[in-house]
Amino acid sequence: MSKQPLFIATSDWHLTDIKPVCREEEPDWYEAQFRVIEEILKLAKIKDTPLIIAGDVFDKAKEASTDLLTELNSLFNKYKLSNVYAIAGNHDEPNHNFDLIKNSCFQIAESMGIFTSINNMGLLLDTNLFCYPFYDDFTNILKEVDDTKIYVIHQFVYAGKKPRPNAPESGNANNIFKLFPKSKLIVAGDNHDGFVYQHPVTKQILVNCGSIVRDTAAQIDYKPRVYIVYNDLSIEPYYLDISKDKITDKHVRSEKERKSKEELFIRTISTSKDISLSFKDNLYRLTDGKTCKNYIINTYEALKNGDN
Repeated sequence: MSKQPLFIATSDWHLTDIKPVCREEEPDWYEAQFRVIEEILKLAKIKDTPLIIAGDVFDKAKEASTDLLTELNSLFNKYKLSNVYAIAGNHDEPNHNFDLIKNSCFQIAESMGIFTSINNMGLLLDTNLFCYPFYDDFTNILKEVDDTKIYVIHQFVYAGKKPRPNAPESGNANNIFKLFPKSKLIVAGDNHDGFVYQHPVTKQILVNCGSIVRDTAAQIDYKPRVYIVYNDLSIEPYYLDISKDKITDKHVRSEKERKSKEELFIRTISTSKDISLSFKDNLYRLTDGKTCKNYIINTYEALKNGDN
């Protein structure tokens, strides 16, 4: 059997009408988002392979505008892909509750024919897949399915060291593998940093898709990508074109400078023996050695005494 693409894996599109602070220099925020999606659709068309979105199509479950949905629909109609599938992520679910998915932009997008929902469903390609949407209590819900080698999930996963202090131990890649001991491949969304990890003993593979649009200054050096999954379950990252992106961290640097000045001021007050709570004392001290000292003191005294 020759090596052929099985599907393209992507996640965390986080489509929104609201421009992030780090992308304030983008002249057209819609265009900035949709040029990335168009690149993915072109790739799926060229490779003639299904596209699977592993959750968080939208940034807010119920807040995508009609304009955004219409433009998204137009873009998908342009490429006429018949095999685009998606599961719901926590941002797609109202109140992060899958039971409320019927009242969401995700549901509207499906009803428009933009993609086919495969929440809690199997999908037969060259091999069986099973797909789980986001569940808060996922360790008690996600189960193995007979004769299934590939799972698509939306949960925060990581490999090795915790990427943040509150990262759940249940999201460690090795613990995810334990939920599906017979699996060969697990595709995940939620963690915005894409990576591929293979268990050293079981050889199971975890693909975390990562986000496709950089929406925080922390991602200024991040390279968004999708992953091409082949029928032999080998994985190839495809890095998206970010040459037109306008992303900045100047707001972060400004905030750091402000905090630095505040900390310096506080340290000065707490350590200096010369600082007084008296405005008069501080004014007199600051004018020591200045040619304008007499003028400033006389002016202050006159104002204090109510003289004009």
